Amino acid sequence: MTIVKSDISIAATPEQVDAIASDPKRWPEWYANIEKIRIDPVFPDVGGKVEITCNIVGVVFKVRFSQQEFIPAHKSVCTIDGRFKGTSQFMVSDEESGARAFMVLDYSVPGGFLGGIANSVFIKVTIQGNLDASLQNMKSLVESEI
Repeated sequence: MTIVKSDISIAATPEQVDAIASDPKRWPEWYANIEKIRIDPVFPDVGGKVEITCNIVGVVFKVRFSQQEFIPAHKSVCTIDGRFKGTSQFMVSDEESGARAFMVLDYSVPGGFLGGIANSVFIKVTIQGNLDASLQNMKSLVESEI
């Protein structure tokens, strides 16, 4: 498994951050490279599912998120299935200047040895850039709405 992490300080409360983060209808506004989204009405409650269609440098694929843990304004943990398999975590904590948002993606790439090379050379760097860009987008969005 490969672990990619990113975090950012946001001048807002954890509740204000979570209002956007836990609403998958709003994910395309801040989460990099989402083209389409299909939402199970149970989400974000445990057992709820979201399917997204991503376009990363011209490669289009679907990824399914299944909510495993949800603590409002604190933590969301989803399993990931599709082109990549793994776990996605979104966490928010209080800090002196507002909130700190964290994203952690723990994933595996199919393809054995060649998949491992592709991950080392390209996939991990691309995912890291997407996480960083997504959190920057979230920061801009949240701070523009308060």
